[in-house]
Amino acid sequence: MMSDLSFEDELNVLGDAVGEATQVFYTYLSIHQLLENRVDMRDFVNSNLLFMRTLLGSLRASTYIFIYKIFETREDTYNLKRLMNAARHSMDEFGPEAFCARKVKHNFRNTPLWLKDQVKDMYIPTLADFDELDNVGEKWRILFKAKFKDQRNKWYSHREFCSDIDASARLPETTVEEVELLLAYLNNLHHGLWQLYHNARKIDISTLSTPSIQFGIAAPQARTKQATDLFFGKVLTQ
Repeated sequence: MMSDLSFEDELNVLGDAVGEATQVFYTYLSIHQLLENRVDMRDFVNSNLLFMRTLLGSLRASTYIFIYKIFETREDTYNLKRLMNAARHSMDEFGPEAFCARKVKHNFRNTPLWLKDQVKDMYIPTLADFDELDNVGEKWRILFKAKFKDQRNKWYSHREFCSDIDASARLPETTVEEVELLLAYLNNLHHGLWQLYHNARKIDISTLSTPSIQFGIAAPQARTKQATDLFFGKVLTQ
């Protein structure tokens, strides 16, 4: 059953989920980097061990849970699969008429002078574009199933998902780089879909197939790291 939400609403939900996953993981990662680089941070952690173990454990668990929510395939939850289905059922929303209506609405009901030129240069996607997005995303779904799905089910979900034997089995090791690449893909996908919908710009597939974890200072990862460093910098100077 398709959702009653519009593609734009579904896209906003994905953006929130990707943002949450990015924030919790890069907070977790930034704390560990502070532990590696600052003696006073290690002293602080040793003096507040229970709190820091609880904090780091919660961040690690939340990373798996948020990523799981995004790649979930049930129709009654908000997830990436449902978003892509919503796009296919809303192809008219990517056409000139709907695009112009959105721009006029966001410009206090006035037609922007530049709108004619933007419509002339706009990219109108086809179903083949979304098929290509799904094809590129397959390797990330494979990574999720191999490294994240079982981790979440065995350690952060209800016991009916696994037996005692399963719970004690060795889980696939997930590297920091794998998490970073998966989150980079998700951030780039959301950004690409947002630009396609709001600015009629074609998605650069290369940013999805081979995403970079070398992000700019305005990226969500960088903002999260800066906030973490600022917070613990203040704590350590008190």
